[in-house]
Amino acid sequence: MNNYIPFLKAKSNEIIALGELSPEIAENVFPFFDVPKKKGGQTEEEFKSSVKKMISSFSRHLSALPGFYLDNFDIDDKFLIDGGHNYKFLLESSAGFNVIPVVSIDRSLEHLSAVSSLKNNGTLVSDVIACRFTPEDLESFDVIRADIDRDLGAILKQFSTVDLVLDCRVCANLEAAKLSRDV
Repeated sequence: MNNYIPFLKAKSNEIIALGELSPEIAENVFPFFDVPKKKGGQTEEEFKSSVKKMISSFSRHLSALPGFYLDNFDIDDKFLIDGGHNYKFLLESSAGFNVIPVVSIDRSLEHLSAVSSLKNNGTLVSDVIACRFTPEDLESFDVIRADIDRDLGAILKQFSTVDLVLDCRVCANLEAAKLSRDV
């Protein structure tokens, strides 16, 4: 069992810092990486280059970790790589690692299809999937229950375990009492 899941941007300094952990600590850390969006945008080639560097950094610094979550929360769904969804490119590029993919009710059909097809073809080896919810999603479970069943039901069945990620963002500007009731 993993004891600590830090939420990090997949930036070189954060990846390098994880590589500095002692093996005894590293084996209990399972980071959750969000791929950052570049300020001012980026071209397809720039994105491919940054992902290549990220994967190289993963290889050099994360070998002691049991795996990690990888999400593209901040990357626009319309941003295509080689004509396909950017999350598919990220997951294919990460093939060799124990990556837990992330889905949610606010993700595009292409995002969900990428996860499903890569699980079916064996690119994704993890038997765990993460389902991420933000405060807006948590306001009324009754409202989103049908969305979960309709949009995520089939894909969640492809995995033996679902990790529920309650992403409350930075809580400083939120009403903590209301948020805790919603959760």
